[in-house]
Amino acid sequence: MRIVRGHLVPGAGLRALDELRREMERVFDEAGEGRQPRSLSAWSCPAEAVESGDEIRFAVELPGVRPDEVELTVENRVISISGEKHAPHTGEAGEVRVDERCYGHFERSFVLPETADTDAIEASFDHGVLTVVVPKRAESKARRIEIGGSAS
Repeated sequence: MRIVRGHLVPGAGLRALDELRREMERVFDEAGEGRQPRSLSAWSCPAEAVESGDEIRFAVELPGVRPDEVELTVENRVISISGEKHAPHTGEAGEVRVDERCYGHFERSFVLPETADTDAIEASFDHGVLTVVVPKRAESKARRIEIGGSAS
């Protein structure tokens, strides 16, 4: 994904194809075990990206995931968020009547604009929301230029 005029646009990437392949394998594995397969988009962490004059701020919802289960990387202007959400071990034997919770691997990637200062990225995690702040380089920010000359 990349940001164009404040909107996320799908970008080319093998990661999305790899994620689709893993999801397809999981669906077929669950069907082979006699379980009802979940939809292909069952575990996709919702994200929001907001771009201002000074920064790009991502908010990624990761309920039930601990900060130490999340990996945040940046390489060649691509910021990637990945990890694993593990199913809780209840210790009780019983028949599951409803199971709409999602577990497993997750990954999201976003292409950052050339103006991003990837050396100054900061991240925080609070109440199941990962917030990533990507400042823009100072030389890329708009500035007013004084015009010299006579007033006549």
